[in-house]
Amino acid sequence: MCIENCFERIEEKLVGVYAVGGQLTAVDPYLFVFYRWGNAAGFEMREMWPKYTKLIENLVERPAVKAALEAENIGSTL
Repeated sequence: MCIENCFERIEEKLVGVYAVGGQLTAVDPYLFVFYRWGNAAGFEMREMWPKYTKLIENLVERPAVKAALEAENIGSTL
């Protein structure tokens, strides 16, 4: 299975702004890492997978995520 198929599967499974149920779980930060890798690999993540992008947009608005990104000198790369 290629990475594009994996991103498509994530997109298909998402029903809200969290990966599992209606609240933040450990899955959400992992999906952030994969999203960043997709951008780095040249995928047009925002255009190709809008529900996945919405999850990431929601995640990077959290104060703890903002603080972690700043502490690690990492941009959100949306």
